[in-house]
Amino acid sequence: MGIPVISMLVPTMGNPWHLDTTVRSALQNCERGTVEVNIFSNCHDERTDEVVEGFRKDGLPARLVGQSKQNEGVSCAVNVCAAASRGSFIYYTGDDYYLLPGWDAALLSRVVPGAWQYLTPRSIERTGTNPSMYAPHDFGNGPDDFRETDLLTFWDTLKKEDVVSRYGPPFVAAGVWKAAGGFDEGYWPGFGTDPDFAISIAYQAKQVGAPYQFLGVGDSGIYHFGCITTARMRSYGATQAANIRFQTKWGVTTYQFGESIGEGKPPVIEVRSA
Repeated sequence: MGIPVISMLVPTMGNPWHLDTTVRSALQNCERGTVEVNIFSNCHDERTDEVVEGFRKDGLPARLVGQSKQNEGVSCAVNVCAAASRGSFIYYTGDDYYLLPGWDAALLSRVVPGAWQYLTPRSIERTGTNPSMYAPHDFGNGPDDFRETDLLTFWDTLKKEDVVSRYGPPFVAAGVWKAAGGFDEGYWPGFGTDPDFAISIAYQAKQVGAPYQFLGVGDSGIYHFGCITTARMRSYGATQAANIRFQTKWGVTTYQFGESIGEGKPPVIEVRSA
């Protein structure tokens, strides 16, 4: 494979079936350009090795670029993957998604040269009512109950619309990723990383007078099996610490930041001016 258009970053932690599904769906359902997949394995085990070896045997452009027997956290894992990336665009996603057909073409079609964009596919969630997501729509959360055919049929018939959003896996130009500084490794084990990265893009864009945009791309879709790794690490203390860190660092809450960009609403203008 030549130089990829998109470098996909996938931190994982002992979820072999979900990792396999995420990577294979991403590569099978991409329609434009080329994609490489960089994987970092926290709490690394033999099952993850077996999945990655399966990618190699099948000739898929997916490789393990880092591993640890400990949990180094999401931010560290993502930053290691990003450092090994060669693509023009960086796309971070978790290890518990199914990427729907055309996910890449839809994201690339919204790219505006010169703008600092935080694009994200719109996630189909099993629960919840967040207006930035398509929810609730449950198609299973694992190998025993995943209804792939039903999901694909639903996606084909779904009314797809863009929305202002910083929810979901971020897709950014490689230059924007570097300028924003990647993920803040002070958020451990990983709660708070996405909103922190999003607001840092807005802040840095303002510093240089560049237009910026947060957009959930309606016809780029992912199905979320449901925070498989997050559920193992979730605690009130970790979530609270992330919220405190964010507010101390930026002077606003994550909710206030979302309000400031009109989150969940239709995009009024294509690219927001600084």
